[in-house]
Amino acid sequence: MPFCGKCGKKFVDDLKLCPYCGTPNPLNKDEMEDGDNRKTVKRFSTLYGSIRLEHLPEGYIIDDRYEIKRKLGQGGFGAVYLAYDQDMNINKALKVIPEAVVNDKEAMYDLQKEAQTMISLNHPNIVRVYDFHRTGSIKYIDIEYIDGKTLTEIKLEYPNKQIPEDKVKEYALKIAEGLAYAHSKNVIHKDIKPQNVMITMDGEVKLMDFGIAETVRTSMSRIQNTSSSGTLVYMSPEQLLGKDVGKESDIYSFGAMLYELLSGHPPFYKGDINYQILHVNPEISEYISDRLSIMIKKCLEKGFTDRYNDFNEVIKIIVSDKPIIIHEDKTIHKEDTYVNEKSKKDNNEKKDVKRISVGDTIIYILLVPVGLFISLLGIFSITQQGPIVGSTILILVGGFIISIIIIDIIKKLQISKRNRDKVQTKLQNKRNGRKKSTKTFIFIIGVLITLVFVYIGFYGLLNGLLICIKTAILAFIGGILVFIASIISLFNDSAKR
Repeated sequence: MPFCGKCGKKFVDDLKLCPYCGTPNPLNKDEMEDGDNRKTVKRFSTLYGSIRLEHLPEGYIIDDRYEIKRKLGQGGFGAVYLAYDQDMNINKALKVIPEAVVNDKEAMYDLQKEAQTMISLNHPNIVRVYDFHRTGSIKYIDIEYIDGKTLTEIKLEYPNKQIPEDKVKEYALKIAEGLAYAHSKNVIHKDIKPQNVMITMDGEVKLMDFGIAETVRTSMSRIQNTSSSGTLVYMSPEQLLGKDVGKESDIYSFGAMLYELLSGHPPFYKGDINYQILHVNPEISEYISDRLSIMIKKCLEKGFTDRYNDFNEVIKIIVSDKPIIIHEDKTIHKEDTYVNEKSKKDNNEKKDVKRISVGDTIIYILLVPVGLFISLLGIFSITQQGPIVGSTILILVGGFIISIIIIDIIKKLQISKRNRDKVQTKLQNKRNGRKKSTKTFIFIIGVLITLVFVYIGFYGLLNGLLICIKTAILAFIGGILVFIASIISLFNDSAKR
């Protein structure tokens, strides 16, 4: 019974690998000598279950092509190995797919689709994915090998784990450019964090672990009945709630990562993180410049519609020296409320609010005096024993013009009960003064028109003018309706409160 030369434990001599550490059995004679100056390698079974995928030994050959050199790491995806590609004479990184995922047909189908998408990406700031191998005994994805450090490792080299702002801006620009390219190809990362950003020895920035790692995590979560999707402290509110995430979710995670690089820790890292992500606005460190603070705050908005529309906007902010303008009507979220769809609805409802434009106001100013003048001209004609029909027509035309204007103003000031309840209080208060002034004007006009019509009626009665009396009665009824409408328009809000 042989002893393992690496771990020193005994095992049965007919085994090809040590069952404890995976080291090849030196007593196994099944060897192959390659004729093209490649070293002698052990031929042993690569079937799942006969070896430990998490501990492939150095020198292990996969698919007669990739020679394992060492293990690079272990993550949510599975084991990652540095391997030498004997056909292309270059080093690559192999991501070995866990056995649980291999046995899940749906997961493998999703993984293949993600791999096909990633293979099509070609950008200097994104790690290349070369191929997806699913036919051999070991299933894996071979990707570009990056000789460098992650941002997490780099962060630990600085005091208080805070990277200088100028350096962070350099990294942020390259990361944003890579993500802008990926988003233009409809590829979302879904797990942006310092561990997934590599800095090469030449200082180049490389984004890795796009949707492929996310697909594996989701599949493992479904199989093991655990939580899934991203890394909690960098997850957007909509991602945390299990909503369909979009490009805006990557913008949130990007902001959370920059926050950590500059302050030494993520926006939320103690206590009930889930609650804080949904309801609490992060406090920006005093060591971060105002310009970068404003950018990060906007990236970390709770509502995805309140963040930047895309990474091209982020890039402009990073490279520009112009000051960032904060608009007064910027949406302010309450800490005790978050509904993913609320921002969409609020924005749509704001568009529904009817506003009186400058052009409308000019038209009103011009037409109201005209209407009054025509009506008064008709009244004056009647008092001077002018033609009844002509005078009546003048009065009706003038009243019609004024009535149309009043109806148009009321129509444009109307806001449905649904919108009034949901439009933000700050925006509503800002408009209350303007609406009240306009409605007061409507009230005064209604009173004047009604008094004019009353005068016409009494004049007809005193002078026995039957036509004038009939016309005045109809006009008087119209004036009363206008008067009532103006009263309702003026006091409607107060009555409902």
